[in-house]
Amino acid sequence: MAALEQILPWLLSQPAADKNQQKHAAALLEASSNLKLKGLYQAKLNLYRGQLALQQNHTDNAKRYLTQAIEQEPMLGAALLALAKVYQKLNLSQQTELYFVRASAIPEVKLQALLANAQLQIEQSNYPQALELLQQAVRVEPNRRDLQHNVRELQKIVMQGQYAS
Repeated sequence: MAALEQILPWLLSQPAADKNQQKHAAALLEASSNLKLKGLYQAKLNLYRGQLALQQNHTDNAKRYLTQAIEQEPMLGAALLALAKVYQKLNLSQQTELYFVRASAIPEVKLQALLANAQLQIEQSNYPQALELLQQAVRVEPNRRDLQHNVRELQKIVMQGQYAS
């Protein structure tokens, strides 16, 4: 399983246009289905299956595998983020936000979740909420100048919005 945990994330991190990498990932996942894995290992395989399905635009399969991964391992942050992206693709913003919030409680993916949720809020013109999320991200990574810059820019937008009302 250790080799799969190294190879599959690498294959799935390649650009979605690389169909050859997707074929290799699919073959590895198919071969691994014969393994009788439990718990975290099975959850990770379902995560990888979900990520592959998402890359292939099979959102129903992605949702099914990622939901299974989360049921098997509720603190699997990568699965929570991936499921949020599935819901985002389906334009279901409440579910998207719910999974970003859940993921932000997990230290390994907290920053990613906060930034993705902030982006979602910006897309919905919910600038005060986006600002709050970016400020939380700065607390996680205080030395990131890009985040500090984005907070300042968003503060300007929020202030303009308050005076425009």
